[in-house]
Amino acid sequence: MTTPVTELFARIEADVLTVDELADLLRFTPESIKKLIRSGELPALQPGRAYRILKTDAIAFVERSYSPAR
Repeated sequence: MTTPVTELFARIEADVLTVDELADLLRFTPESIKKLIRSGELPALQPGRAYRILKTDAIAFVERSYSPAR
């Protein structure tokens, strides 16, 4: 079964996303993504100064946050 969340991420081939890539996809600001990471709501790796988000973690975050329109 295809959901809006799986449709959103279906076009992304990479298994790891940058903050900017996820922000563009979700139409958030990069700073909003960083705040979610720092708060622990969105898991991320930090190999150096930049964050990297696993695609599976991004999908899980969106699924937890998703509320379909009524």
